[in-house]
Amino acid sequence: MNRALIILNAFGVLALGALCIVQWRAEKRLHLDIGALKKANWEQSSKLTESAASLKGCAADLESFREQIIRLNKTLNENKAQLAGLEHQLRQVSAERDQLKARLDEWQRAVAERDGRLKEANTQIQTLAADRNAAVVKYNELATKYNAAVKNLNAAITRLNEMAGARKKTADKEPGKATP
Repeated sequence: MNRALIILNAFGVLALGALCIVQWRAEKRLHLDIGALKKANWEQSSKLTESAASLKGCAADLESFREQIIRLNKTLNENKAQLAGLEHQLRQVSAERDQLKARLDEWQRAVAERDGRLKEANTQIQTLAADRNAAVVKYNELATKYNAAVKNLNAAITRLNEMAGARKKTADKEPGKATP
């Protein structure tokens, strides 16, 4: 039995040695895994810290973006109001422009009509001036003839007076004769 106990002891020692090797390998793997996990934990922790800092920056950016969006919405609403006002003014100016264009067209028609009447009046004036000139020429001719007739009449009266004076002188020289 001693021998059996020694063999059993030897198997026990071998089994215990094998168990120690198996446990040692498991422990080694666990230690390596723990080291890797610690390293991963540290990396994850630093990433988490970076992410937290980035998240804080993003939160600040988000708040800044919200403020910008609020400001831009306010500006957009103001611009819409201004645009509506400008569109209203544009409609008014367009209506005024159309009215002015209509008035301009009326004025142009009136000017064209006035120009036509002025041309007619000018033509009438030229005709009247030509008629007047012809009348003046005829008047001048008539005045010339009148002056010639007056001259002839004066000459005839002068001759008649001379003849009457000569007859009177003859009658004065011949007292008994009657003058007809």
